[in-house]
Amino acid sequence: MGKGHRGGRPGRLHVQFGHNDHYKENGQHLVSTADYKKNLGNYVQQVRDQGATPILVTPMCRRIFGENGKIKKSFDDYPNMVLELAQETHTDLIDLYEISFQEFGKMSQEETKDFFLYLLPNKYPAFPEGKKDGVHFQLNGARQLAGWVVKDATRQQLTVAALFR
Repeated sequence: MGKGHRGGRPGRLHVQFGHNDHYKENGQHLVSTADYKKNLGNYVQQVRDQGATPILVTPMCRRIFGENGKIKKSFDDYPNMVLELAQETHTDLIDLYEISFQEFGKMSQEETKDFFLYLLPNKYPAFPEGKKDGVHFQLNGARQLAGWVVKDATRQQLTVAALFR
């Protein structure tokens, strides 16, 4: 964490990253599983060194469907590293990978398009040809994910839940 993050009163920081880094080139992850866990562990330590409380959040699932037409898990290794690290470092955890898998699993393929960056041609000036992106989210999807995080933090009675309205 840079100097710009120092000072002020300590708080809580949700730490989540990785669903972009998982892509493979030539059969290799852009960020290896070992490096992913190491990087995440560094974040946890840096947050604690600043007097704040880290909350680990697993990467959300992607919009990838199996032959049965249901959303499927496509990269268990990164979320599993987060689960391991949370246990090893005694860090609060929100398993957004599992939550998003379960929740998107209740939806049809068509319904999930409203959450992910699936845009019709000429709907947005930045995407005149449209967009089919099963990794990134529209505003509606980002809000839904945030809602699931809040709901799970409340369910677990994490201290951060008191800050949510």
